Amino acid sequence: MTFLRFVLVAVSVGFIALCVSAGVSGDFMGEFSSISSTPWGKVSLADLYLGFFVIGIIILAFEPFWIG
Repeated sequence: MTFLRFVLVAVSVGFIALCVSAGVSGDFMGEFSSISSTPWGKVSLADLYLGFFVIGIIILAFEPFWIG
C-alpha cells in the first residue's frame, strides 16, 4: 500500500508540474476556444467533467463526512 501511495503522489506532483508548465507557456483562452470549437473537443470536455462529477458522487457516497 505504501508503494501505491508513493506512485500516486509522484503522478500527482508530475501532473501539477505539467499544469503549471502549460499555464506559464500557453494561451489558455485561445487554446480552449480551439478545443471547444471541434466536435471531438466537446466530447472530450464532456467526458472530463462527467468524470469529475461521477468521482465526486462516489467520494461523497462512500467516504465518511467530517469537518475539521
